[in-house]
Amino acid sequence: MPATDTDRRVLEVALRTRITESDELAALAHLEPEEVEGSLHRLSAAGELHFVDGVISYVSPAESAAASVRGLLEGHLAATSEVVAELSGIVGRLPALMQQWTVGELAAGHTIPIEVRHGPRAAEDTWYDLAERSSAGGDSRTTARAVLPDLSRFATSSPERTASFARTLGSRDAVQAIIPEGPIDDRLHEKYVAYREAGVEFRTMVRPPSWFWIDNDNVLALPLDWGEGWPTTVVCLRHPPIVSMAVEHFRLLWAGSRSIAPRSDEPPWVPLLRMMKRGYTLEAASRTLGINPRTGRRRVARGMEHYGVATLFALGVAWGADVERSSPRI
Repeated sequence: MPATDTDRRVLEVALRTRITESDELAALAHLEPEEVEGSLHRLSAAGELHFVDGVISYVSPAESAAASVRGLLEGHLAATSEVVAELSGIVGRLPALMQQWTVGELAAGHTIPIEVRHGPRAAEDTWYDLAERSSAGGDSRTTARAVLPDLSRFATSSPERTASFARTLGSRDAVQAIIPEGPIDDRLHEKYVAYREAGVEFRTMVRPPSWFWIDNDNVLALPLDWGEGWPTTVVCLRHPPIVSMAVEHFRLLWAGSRSIAPRSDEPPWVPLLRMMKRGYTLEAASRTLGINPRTGRRRVARGMEHYGVATLFALGVAWGADVERSSPRI
């Protein structure tokens, strides 16, 4: 990883131009030749490029990063905070470097599989698009892995879009998502339940490092600026070394995250009523939640007693009115 701002500048210009002479590179980077030569030696030692006998040659940032990850993980059987932080840094700096590399590829008449999406809904549209493509692609096994540090956007998603995406995710073999630790408020809870019922497995961590999304372990979506919770510029990469590196990073994050505990302030009949509102029978809702139907019936009976009603329909009406009164106004 470049050690100084000068090193970063030299590497960006070098990747973009593929110049082989250090003096030419110094002129283009508006730096002194001695500065550039020192940077080139450091970058060469770090494996970012090659600088031998005064001649610069190049390696893709993806290949360089993959080598860094292999070296980082050698001998590490378990993830330490230092390993995870360094891996996060390696993954996070790739979008900007790959953009510089792409400029050089285009200048040489070649392309690499990169897509860039801009706008306030770039992150949201990217993961909906990836999910739909994957669903239509007929892959034998479909997976998704996501880190979602900022959930505010989901609170404003329409019920129709939430339901549509939940159906798409429900057709996958495995979906894992890491979200920030903390209570899930009422605006988000129904969406969380919809995705959980579709088969999404959620875990939490105190400070997720950045938004990113891995589709089928062969497409990686990253923010241009690593660390953003809800990016407005998203880079999609189809490059095996990069994607495998992100998968490894996600695996370490997942191993260090925590399963979500049930809401402690929630009466035990509420999860059942939520699922029944979505069309489940009491028995099906009970089994989906991992409880015996007899236990489910007892919990519903306690709900009827709580609201002073005698039928399941009346319980649903009373609970719905309670939810409406307690829901925040937006």
